[in-house]
Amino acid sequence: MSRTVVTQPIILGHAVKAARRARGLTQIQLADAVGAYPRAIIDIERGRSGADMKLILDVVSQVGLQLVLEPQ
Repeated sequence: MSRTVVTQPIILGHAVKAARRARGLTQIQLADAVGAYPRAIIDIERGRSGADMKLILDVVSQVGLQLVLEPQ
């Protein structure tokens, strides 16, 4: 996967979804792996706000991504 600049929640959601699919995981499997409800994964992938930051970081890590902050 190439570098993605996240400027909106939906961009992060699309990246998570693509990485999850690349790993052959269903939303249910990913939810189980991070101890969340499948609805939470759906909301993250759709860019809906309100997801817990810890959950987002766990999901990002579980699908093999990392969140990197750098100066603009």
